[in-house]
Amino acid sequence: MVGDSVGKNYNLLNSRVEKFLKAYMTERVDMINATTRVAVQKALESDDPQAAVRHVFEVARDSRAKIIALTEVTRSSNFGAIDAGKWVGALEFKRWITQEDLQVRDAHEHMQNQVVPWNDPFEAPNGSHAQWPGGFREPELSIGCRCAAIPARAAQQRELGDYADAVALYDDVRAPAVTKLEAAWRQVFDEQEAAILAELG
Repeated sequence: MVGDSVGKNYNLLNSRVEKFLKAYMTERVDMINATTRVAVQKALESDDPQAAVRHVFEVARDSRAKIIALTEVTRSSNFGAIDAGKWVGALEFKRWITQEDLQVRDAHEHMQNQVVPWNDPFEAPNGSHAQWPGGFREPELSIGCRCAAIPARAAQQRELGDYADAVALYDDVRAPAVTKLEAAWRQVFDEQEAAILAELG
């Protein structure tokens, strides 16, 4: 059975997974902190630094935390799915699926149902490549992404069937992780704000 195969050959302590998570998380945290640092620097140069700093972190808590959480959970969960699939060995193709709603960006809407060999990258309309949703280097193709990569039975762009169930299941599985990570980033922003305001007196 596929499950047995995954159990014997794949686990979360796999060295490739550890390497990805360490490098990836360091890179992502650095990028997020750099964005915050730029916003705070502008706030400190304003006429009312304390109010401006409070506004920076209000935005961070109210919108950035959720977007960060959604982006990073999408990226990590899709990496895990693709990497686990390599261990199974029987999966030849993968399919890009979107949430099929009005929030899907144009580039990803064009990628809906794109099928590629399991070890090959998906291609965006602008020619950029990524092994999984959330894996593009360009922020405009990854930030807030809610797409998923699922196994495909054949190398054809469309197969008969509705992927609504797969999308719903992916959302159900991902939601608790997004909620926890959003809360964690809210706490980080709270602590950063308190430290900066303390320095300002």
